[in-house]
Amino acid sequence: MKIATVTLNAAIDQTVRVDNFRPNSVNRAQSISFDASGKGVNVAAFLADYGHDTAVTGYLGQENADIFEQFFASKGIMIISSAFLETPASM
Repeated sequence: MKIATVTLNAAIDQTVRVDNFRPNSVNRAQSISFDASGKGVNVAAFLADYGHDTAVTGYLGQENADIFEQFFASKGIMIISSAFLETPASM
């Protein structure tokens, strides 16, 4: 049985690592990472991690589609591309 999740509000989580963070001062980032996220994305990743045959669909921003595609590929999640709608960056 294939499980499909629908993500209406996919997100990119940005994580900035700072050594010795000090409030009210200049802090320099040591690294920055961008990760695919959103409720449907997270559920699909969890199900795929536990061996379920998973597919995703929903809305993606055009400028971030590659981050999601790489993430889904790394988890073995199928993208239902005919149903995934890419929205312009200005929305």
